[in-house]
Amino acid sequence: MKTILSNKRWMILAALVVLFISAAFTVIPVQAASPAADEPTPTATPDPARQNARLERLFARLQKAQERMEAQAEKAPAILEKINEKIALLKAAGVDAKPLEDAVAACVASVQEAKAKMEEAGAILTTHAGFDADGKVMDAAQARQTVREAGAAQKQARRITEKAIRDLKQAARDFFRQNKPAQEPQQP
Repeated sequence: MKTILSNKRWMILAALVVLFISAAFTVIPVQAASPAADEPTPTATPDPARQNARLERLFARLQKAQERMEAQAEKAPAILEKINEKIALLKAAGVDAKPLEDAVAACVASVQEAKAKMEEAGAILTTHAGFDADGKVMDAAQARQTVREAGAAQKQARRITEKAIRDLKQAARDFFRQNKPAQEPQQP
């Protein structure tokens, strides 16, 4: 039995050695240098129809993202109100909730900043420079600029919001770690 196992080990080892040796000596084809090799390769001219279709898809995606962001922004006051209710309950229980209040205030300020960026993106998408009312490209250069600007504004709004939420969650974790309720000893 021992010889069978050792034979299997040797076979596996031999297979690995062969594999590594063959990988080490793999020949990579090399193109021969020619006088034409010094000339830069011509770049393909982009197809305007494909570019326009891509811009139209991006514009539609940005509009959908804008709708989702606006829907989420409408929910924010209700969520912050619930958090403030929880803070009021903590205060009523005699817990100093100042760190949480500060975190909520910072979150509200960040949400307002993100909302301004979101409104900026909405204004850009509403004017739809380079696009017609149906979202079809009329002027590719303007459409490209519209997509870039709206995308950048939405990206900034999303980053600001994500950071605000992350900071608020971290402040809540830290607060509740520091203010764990005392556990009562269990009676047998």
